[in-house]
Amino acid sequence: MDRSQMLKLVEPMLSDFKEEIARLRSVGATQADIEDMLDKFESAYAADDDGEGKLVVTILRQAAQQHS
Repeated sequence: MDRSQMLKLVEPMLSDFKEEIARLRSVGATQADIEDMLDKFESAYAADDDGEGKLVVTILRQAAQQHS
């Protein structure tokens, strides 16, 4: 699966993910807390992956970045 196909697959989830990140921040989660959550997700689901899982985690990390 190429990058554009993967992006099409995860785009619908990104909206919900961003809303959840905003909710976590509203109840006091820091960027470090969010990064820790993503590290755990990566460790569980993408550690031995040959690329697709790591791409998803990269996309989620980008979506979770705070924008000033």
